[in-house]
Amino acid sequence: MVQTPKDYGSDHPATDVRATVSGEMDRVSYKVTGLPKFDQQGQPWTVEGGAWKCDAC
Repeated sequence: MVQTPKDYGSDHPATDVRATVSGEMDRVSYKVTGLPKFDQQGQPWTVEGGAWKCDAC
């Protein structure tokens, strides 16, 4: 998603953000205003080096 502002502009905030955390694992769901192709449902995140990172990143 880092490329998204460069490609589509910065006026597409994430909304309806929901997270389910279990230890160092997380599932995040959100919508991207005006860009529904980037909406996520249950996207996996993990803690790496003390910071949350998207498993797909």
